[in-house]
Amino acid sequence: MSKQNKTVNSDEVPTLNDTGLVFEEQRVNTPTFVVTRGGCRVSDREYNSSDDYWAVGERDFWKRVVDKYPDGTRVEIVQFDKKKHRIW
Repeated sequence: MSKQNKTVNSDEVPTLNDTGLVFEEQRVNTPTFVVTRGGCRVSDREYNSSDDYWAVGERDFWKRVVDKYPDGTRVEIVQFDKKKHRIW
Protein backbone atom coordinates (compact mmCIF):
# COMPACT_ATOMS: atom_id res chain seq x y z
CA MET A 1 0.00 0.00 0.00
CA SER A 2 1.27 3.39 -0.87
CA LYS A 3 0.82 6.58 1.07
CA GLN A 4 -1.26 9.25 -0.55
CA ASN A 5 -0.23 12.82 0.05
CA LYS A 6 -2.96 15.41 0.26
CA THR A 7 -2.15 18.72 -1.28
CA VAL A 8 -3.68 21.75 0.30
CA ASN A 9 -3.96 25.05 -1.50
CA SER A 10 -2.87 27.63 1.05
CA ASP A 11 -4.46 30.47 -0.94
CA GLU A 12 -7.96 29.34 0.01
CA VAL A 13 -9.63 30.79 3.08
CA PRO A 14 -11.63 28.24 5.05
CA THR A 15 -15.26 29.20 5.47
CA LEU A 16 -17.72 28.04 8.06
CA ASN A 17 -21.03 26.50 7.14
CA ASP A 18 -23.88 28.98 7.35
CA THR A 19 -25.99 27.82 10.29
CA GLY A 20 -28.53 30.62 10.07
CA LEU A 21 -27.68 31.99 13.50
CA VAL A 22 -28.04 35.72 13.99
CA PHE A 23 -25.88 37.25 16.67
CA GLU A 24 -26.87 40.29 18.72
CA GLU A 25 -24.36 42.46 16.85
CA GLN A 26 -25.87 41.49 13.48
CA ARG A 27 -29.44 42.49 14.30
CA VAL A 28 -30.94 45.52 12.66
CA ASN A 29 -31.57 48.13 15.32
CA THR A 30 -35.32 48.48 15.10
CA PRO A 31 -36.79 49.89 18.28
CA THR A 32 -38.88 47.58 20.41
CA PHE A 33 -41.26 48.57 23.18
CA VAL A 34 -42.12 47.12 26.58
CA VAL A 35 -44.77 47.79 29.22
CA THR A 36 -43.47 49.18 32.49
CA ARG A 37 -45.02 49.86 35.88
CA GLY A 38 -43.12 52.39 37.95
CA GLY A 39 -40.14 52.05 35.61
CA CYS A 40 -39.91 48.26 35.99
CA ARG A 41 -40.76 45.88 33.20
CA VAL A 42 -43.92 43.88 33.91
CA SER A 43 -43.46 40.98 31.44
CA ASP A 44 -40.97 39.46 29.05
CA ARG A 45 -43.01 40.44 25.97
CA GLU A 46 -41.55 42.92 23.47
CA TYR A 47 -43.60 44.81 20.90
CA ASN A 48 -42.75 46.36 17.53
CA SER A 49 -44.62 49.61 18.13
CA SER A 50 -46.01 51.57 21.05
CA ASP A 51 -49.56 51.29 19.70
CA ASP A 52 -49.43 47.51 19.18
CA TYR A 53 -52.78 45.88 20.01
CA TRP A 54 -51.28 43.45 22.53
CA ALA A 55 -49.12 46.14 24.18
CA VAL A 56 -52.15 48.38 24.69
CA GLY A 57 -54.07 45.44 26.17
CA GLU A 58 -51.25 44.65 28.60
CA ARG A 59 -50.95 48.33 29.57
CA ASP A 60 -54.71 48.55 30.16
CA PHE A 61 -54.61 45.44 32.36
CA TRP A 62 -51.89 46.92 34.57
CA LYS A 63 -53.72 50.28 34.69
CA ARG A 64 -56.79 48.48 36.06
CA VAL A 65 -54.58 46.83 38.71
CA VAL A 66 -53.11 50.19 39.73
CA ASP A 67 -56.55 51.82 39.77
CA LYS A 68 -57.88 49.07 42.04
CA TYR A 69 -54.81 49.02 44.31
CA PRO A 70 -53.24 52.49 43.99
CA ASP A 71 -49.57 52.67 44.92
CA GLY A 72 -48.55 55.78 42.97
CA THR A 73 -46.87 53.95 40.09
CA ARG A 74 -47.35 54.84 36.42
CA VAL A 75 -48.02 52.25 33.74
CA GLU A 76 -46.44 53.12 30.39
CA ILE A 77 -45.37 51.66 27.07
CA VAL A 78 -41.74 52.73 26.64
CA GLN A 79 -38.91 52.02 24.23
CA PHE A 80 -36.80 49.04 25.29
CA ASP A 81 -33.54 49.85 27.07
CA LYS A 82 -31.35 46.81 27.57
CA LYS A 83 -29.88 48.13 30.84
CA LYS A 84 -33.16 49.14 32.47
CA HIS A 85 -35.44 46.40 31.13
CA ARG A 86 -33.40 43.24 31.60
CA ILE A 87 -35.01 39.89 32.18
CA TRP A 88 -33.24 37.95 34.91
